[in-house]
Amino acid sequence: MRARLVAASAAAVLSLTGCGSFAEDYPPTGVDQLTIPTPSPDPADFVSAVDHDYLPLAPGSSHTYAVVDERSPGSGTRVVTVATEPVEVAGVRTTAVDDVLTLADGSTTRERRFYAEDVRGNVWLLGVEGPDHSWRAGEDGAEAGLAMAAEPRIGDGHRTGVAAGFDEVVEVVEVDDTDGMGRVTLERRDDGSQQVEEYAAGTGLIRTEDRAAGRSEELVAG
Repeated sequence: MRARLVAASAAAVLSLTGCGSFAEDYPPTGVDQLTIPTPSPDPADFVSAVDHDYLPLAPGSSHTYAVVDERSPGSGTRVVTVATEPVEVAGVRTTAVDDVLTLADGSTTRERRFYAEDVRGNVWLLGVEGPDHSWRAGEDGAEAGLAMAAEPRIGDGHRTGVAAGFDEVVEVVEVDDTDGMGRVTLERRDDGSQQVEEYAAGTGLIRTEDRAAGRSEELVAG
């Protein structure tokens, strides 16, 4: 992956002012050295499993989320299941994740996403199949983006992929390990929408909140 600084806000220097000023250099992380999105992922850059601490995708595992929508009576559920068989996308062995959202009115929305982890521990999104977006890296100009950096760092921002009708941006807004239980909070923006996602070390996504839409989701099983 060719080295190019592409993170939206991956600043290596933080300047503070007060009684004088100083600049402190922070060591680069993997995101600083990545091309995001990447037009041509090299299969040799990826490993066979996704075991990132904040985004573990063990084949056959499943998470269930309780969904609360302020605009609709009742609640719903979202079930996220990791497929047992890999799927090849752009020559890369990916892990497929099936997402089924069922609302109180009985309506169901299905989506499948394709992830792969590189040798440095970064997790990439190589495609989405769903009612709103459907694309795979390497097809019709679509490019893979970054789903989770190996070492999330406050202020880093990056695209999760680029395709026709899909241009999603994620920013790391909080990293907390004060109680020994690691947490990472991301802010996700796409086509005017905005939601906050909280990830827990060893578990993955535990909570999502979209204040504008009045919807929240909380992990209840898995």
